[in-house]
Amino acid sequence: MSPSPCSRRVKNLERLGFISRRVTLIDPQRAGLPVTVFVQVTLHHQ
Repeated sequence: MSPSPCSRRVKNLERLGFISRRVTLIDPQRAGLPVTVFVQVTLHHQ
């Protein structure tokens, strides 16, 4: 599935309340470095 249809499906699921938030957790040991990162991504309709 290309990114656009996938994005539309995810946004629709968010709109309907099936998806309340998206979270990514990085395993610090697998990353190999003692790193703390805080990231906020905001996507605007294009």
